[in-house]
Amino acid sequence: MRNSNTRARCNKKQLSKAKGVVRTYNDLQDKFADILQTDDNIKEFICNYPLTDFPITDGKYTTDFYCTTTEGEVIIYECCFRKHIAKPLTAKLLDESRNYWLKRGADWRLVIDAEK
Repeated sequence: MRNSNTRARCNKKQLSKAKGVVRTYNDLQDKFADILQTDDNIKEFICNYPLTDFPITDGKYTTDFYCTTTEGEVIIYECCFRKHIAKPLTAKLLDESRNYWLKRGADWRLVIDAEK
C-alpha cells in the first residue's frame, strides 16, 4: 500500500499488460511489475490503484497492483518489505486492505521480499 500523496522518486515505464504508465516506488514493486508482465495468467494490471471509500485513510492510499486474470477474476497484490511487516501501522493498513478487497470478492495476496 502506498499513500497517494507520496513525493518519493519513482520509476516510470510502459508495459503492454499495464493500463497507463507504470510508476513504481521501490525495487520490490518494480520487479513484481515485470513478473506480472510475463505471467500468462494475467490479462492486464493497474499499478497504484486508488482505494475509494477506504475506511481508515479517506481515499489517500493505493493498492500496489490491481490485476485481471484471463478468466476475468480480480487479484490484488500488496508489496511489503519484510523489515516493515511487523510495524503497527503497516500491519493495520495491510489488514484493512485485505478486508476491503475480500468484501469486494477479490483474491488478495501479499508480496514480500526475500530474506538475505
